[in-house]
Amino acid sequence: MSLDIKPADTEKWYLRIAMNWFIKKYTGGKNSKIIHEEMEDCGNPIIRYCYRLKKKVLSKISSKWQVKMIDQFSEFILWIMYKDTAYRQIFFWSLKQILDNKDELMPIVEKYYVEPEDWYVNAWERSKAITKEQREKGQTSDSDLSYAEKFFVPNLTRQRIENELEKERRKKGL
Repeated sequence: MSLDIKPADTEKWYLRIAMNWFIKKYTGGKNSKIIHEEMEDCGNPIIRYCYRLKKKVLSKISSKWQVKMIDQFSEFILWIMYKDTAYRQIFFWSLKQILDNKDELMPIVEKYYVEPEDWYVNAWERSKAITKEQREKGQTSDSDLSYAEKFFVPNLTRQRIENELEKERRKKGL
């Protein structure tokens, strides 16, 4: 059995609402500003390193929406690791396991490694620029997307895959 994240704007909106609720709950009714301020002055060198790395990662993402979501989620998670002893100890134990096994893990990581300019989210952003350019030139209607962008739209991709599978089933008489 495999479970995939359901791609839909409504669900993303729910996720943002839930994230804001968690932040309010964990900060005693405040908002994410307090978390940001505390993370800027974080006294734990490992958490501080991860926080600076987060900023570096965000600078390499071209989608403003994606930057905002990753920023909010990662800052909140790092803040929990910084503030909550129970989670902090588990986090550091896990981190040590990864670092202790880096020689074994690096060949596996290499299989999944992608340079930032080739990240899915950045390629999708470039495809949106193609759609915009084609619309300006009258090559694509305002209600349609360029072929390049259609490739990245989850529900269109899922539909394309389902159509291909259905064609294969019909060929086999299933």
